[in-house]
Amino acid sequence: MVLKELLAAGADGTDGADGADGADGASINTYAKFIGSGTVNFNTSTLTERSWLNTTPSFSSGTWSATASQITVPSTGLYQISVNLYFIGTLTRGNPRISVSINGTAQSERTAHSYLRNNGGHNESSANATFLYELSANDTIGISSQQLAGGGTMNVSGAESSITLMKLN
Repeated sequence: MVLKELLAAGADGTDGADGADGADGASINTYAKFIGSGTVNFNTSTLTERSWLNTTPSFSSGTWSATASQITVPSTGLYQISVNLYFIGTLTRGNPRISVSINGTAQSERTAHSYLRNNGGHNESSANATFLYELSANDTIGISSQQLAGGGTMNVSGAESSITLMKLN
C-alpha cells in the first residue's frame, strides 16, 4: 500500500497480547578499581613492570589481591582492563609506551600517545587504554612501560591514575 491508501484505510484493530519476557542479560559481578600510589618514573629505557599501585581497591566485588606492581584476578574469564595514567615531567619530548603485562610478560598491544613537550608550560600528559584478555584464576596483571622518545623522568601521579578490571563472563 502507498501512504495515501494507508491513511485512508482507517484504524487498526486492537493489539494482541505481549510475548514472554526474554532472559535477563549477564551482569558484571567481579570488578575492581585500583588507584595509583606515589610517583614512579615510567620513562626508562628498559621495558619494565612498574610498582605504582595502591594495594587496596577503591571499590570492588569479588576477592582481589594486589602488590604495588601486580593485581591477581580472582577467577577465570574474559576481562576488560582499563588504565588511565596521568604524567608529570620536565623532560623534553617524553613519550613512554604503556602495555598490560600478564604474569610478568608485557603484551604486544600498547599505547604510545602520552607525549610531553615541556614547552610553554606543557609538562603534563596522560595515557589511557582499554584491553580485553582471557585470563585464568590467579593470573597477575600489571602495567609495563618503556621510553620511546626523549629521555628523562616522566612520573606517573599515582593519586590521579587508576586501573579498572571487570570480568565480562
